[in-house]
Amino acid sequence: MTVKGALRRTALRVAVGVVAMGTVVGLTGSATGEAGRSRSPVGTWAVKITFEGSSKVEHMLFALERDGSFELAGLRTGLGTWQPTPTGFRYAFRHYDYDDAGVFDWELRGVQEGALTSADTFTSNGTGTSVDADGTVQGVFRTKVEARRFSIQSP
Repeated sequence: MTVKGALRRTALRVAVGVVAMGTVVGLTGSATGEAGRSRSPVGTWAVKITFEGSSKVEHMLFALERDGSFELAGLRTGLGTWQPTPTGFRYAFRHYDYDDAGVFDWELRGVQEGALTSADTFTSNGTGTSVDADGTVQGVFRTKVEARRFSIQSP
């Protein structure tokens, strides 16, 4: 074996090692980046809502969008907004209810303070204020939301 041949083989091994390490580092960096992004509440969520002092439970779907908009769907649909806070995020929404004849009956105005408990879960606590069609407050209810992310892709 010549010195030149040995140097070429050594250079080739180093080059392969650098490419392999770069690929691993790239994957690790990518995974870290994805994990960092997934620590945001942006995404779609299956939620369970419980009401303080009641056995009532509701299941809904929430979507928190990058632009700060918020949507909910389930028994009712609603719209709102969300924003980050120093300890998590806050969201507010409204949804309307209609009687059997399709006449507006009441609305719910919700405000919640939330925090991610993992990359794929959050909890929030807040109130829902029920207001009838005449604008009279029917009641204020304390609620807790437990959410689990579902998505094809990380947000």
